[in-house]
Amino acid sequence: MSRIHAKHAGRPLCGLLALAAMGAAAQVFDDPTSGYGTLPSRAQSTNESTVGNGRGFYFTPSVGVQATLTDNANLSATDKQSDLIASITPAIQMGGQSGRVKGFLDYALTASASANGTQIDHLQNSLNAQVNVEAVPNWLYVDASAQISQQYISPFGTQSSDPTLANSNRTETTTWNVSPYLSGQIAGTVNYLARVDYSQTNSGTTEASNSSTLLGNVHFDATTRWSKLGWLVDLLHRQDNFSQGRNTTDDIVLGQLSYAVTPEFRASLRANTESNNIITLERKTYNGWGWGLDWNPSPRTHLYLTQDQRFFGKSHSYGLDYRTPQSVWSISSTQGLSTGQQNSGRGYPGSAFDLLFAQFAAIEPDPILRAQLVNAFLKANGIDPNAVVTSNYLPNQIQEERRQNASVALLGRRSTVIFNVYQTYSRNLGVLSNPGNDFANGNLTRWRGFGVTWSHRLTPQSNITVNASATKTTGESSTDETTLWALYGTWSSQVSRRATAAVSVRHQKFSSPTSPYDESAVIGTLSMTF
Repeated sequence: MSRIHAKHAGRPLCGLLALAAMGAAAQVFDDPTSGYGTLPSRAQSTNESTVGNGRGFYFTPSVGVQATLTDNANLSATDKQSDLIASITPAIQMGGQSGRVKGFLDYALTASASANGTQIDHLQNSLNAQVNVEAVPNWLYVDASAQISQQYISPFGTQSSDPTLANSNRTETTTWNVSPYLSGQIAGTVNYLARVDYSQTNSGTTEASNSSTLLGNVHFDATTRWSKLGWLVDLLHRQDNFSQGRNTTDDIVLGQLSYAVTPEFRASLRANTESNNIITLERKTYNGWGWGLDWNPSPRTHLYLTQDQRFFGKSHSYGLDYRTPQSVWSISSTQGLSTGQQNSGRGYPGSAFDLLFAQFAAIEPDPILRAQLVNAFLKANGIDPNAVVTSNYLPNQIQEERRQNASVALLGRRSTVIFNVYQTYSRNLGVLSNPGNDFANGNLTRWRGFGVTWSHRLTPQSNITVNASATKTTGESSTDETTLWALYGTWSSQVSRRATAAVSVRHQKFSSPTSPYDESAVIGTLSMTF
């Protein structure tokens, strides 16, 4: 694995976690279509290559063996069945750079079997991969990525924090994306970027919708002869296709003027015209406008406010980030559009690795080094990289989504505490072709929840971790209400240079009008790297 040894990674990487949380909202200010999340970042639009300097190649195979003794393997309230579930997980982590190509791949295959036959023995894949190619130096680039994860079919169906337990509401979802783009300057003054982005999601089941998105974007930006005044123009075409829902197209033309009042404070005004068939069967044209404020009074503080009038109403992105030497505080609110492809159902991706990978982006943009940092941090703090932080749902049409989140990380000499509270509101736009869907007729779905993780290093080789979380899901109907509580306690230790052992206890309780349950388990794990 990385040359960053796990026993030395705890305190330095805790500091990285604090710094990284600051950057999660930094890119929102320049996104004129808040909620889509696929427009170019500032770095790309100013002709900065995503391919950095040469990095060393790494290849780390590993294998993990796990035994779970549970008192309710079938997640039933009336017919609880105890079982012993054994699983083995071979995995590889690899990455590096050769010439102008770089990337990383993390893949794991989990095979599970139950002693008493309470579930069908099955395989589960987990994949996170990304490659960046500088095809023509300083001009033509290609980004590609792929993910395989577990997601819920219905937000109101049975939920569980353990994917090895029998659950017909869970499916294995595959998403891949490829995005070639041109980036450069015109006459040495105007930056341009032309990008085509295609992504596809396969739900893995006939009970949920497959989806694909094709995005074309042309972007120009520059400063004027008055150095404090800048402008940008974005031309965007988007097509969203759903196998069990309506197909839609959206065309946007946006212009923006920005002014640097001070080096730390920038204000912007923009106008847009938009033509789509998202909320109507026929295409209709809408005009809107927006404003933005971005303030960085110190390297430790960032405040941003942006709001736009769109065809569905107002979209916005508000946030405040602040850090001290031993803590980081963040609060944010966003309202825009989502297709579910970018794991936006609860405001966070679904695994601990994905969550930390996004947070580390602010202090390590190189995806290879960032993957190594995340894996070292997870191993050093006894956190399962595939542990579900929040879980996603699979919509079958574009959603209007409002996400609100507040989080704090407190960092001590040997302890780390991370607390997060959130709520998400989501509803379909327009009329669905299949009215039996959970989001039919504009039904509003709400998620509210919190999560807290405490990790304490006992010795340089061992630590304990406690995680508690709760999520409540509600809909328009009185029967559309579920709550999942989960509590984990884990002791882990590096028993040799390449082997780590862990023992966990778990209790989870799920409340639902149709399928409630409670479950307790003891879990033993042994993992080795080679």
